[in-house]
Amino acid sequence: MPTESFVLASAVDFLEPLSSRKSPYTQSRIAIFQDRTTLPVLHLLAVRRFGSWPEKFFPFWVDGDPTNETLENVALAERMPVVRRKLNLPSGPSYRKAWRRQNVDRVRRYTREAQARQALREALKHSF
Repeated sequence: MPTESFVLASAVDFLEPLSSRKSPYTQSRIAIFQDRTTLPVLHLLAVRRFGSWPEKFFPFWVDGDPTNETLENVALAERMPVVRRKLNLPSGPSYRKAWRRQNVDRVRRYTREAQARQALREALKHSF
């Protein structure tokens, strides 16, 4: 697939994408420049096409083909907002100890049920 001529002219070498797990929409070859600095080709094209962009956006390949390294194939997408839920639920060892002290009967019942399940597993394991 084609690569923009200014990318080929400015880079001295390219590295293939480091991870195959990334989405093909954001995966990109790495351009190595004369001063040995590196930059993803996708980012280089996005800077050429859009200049700078707000942090809430990121560049991606429009057709999902990382080998089609053209300016027309680069667009910006908005990042999903990070949702942090603040439930203010207590947690940790001290909370668990206090809960066990207040729910002794439930803890004993859970323990008995777990021991019964374990005994049944052991009996079935030895019966075959």
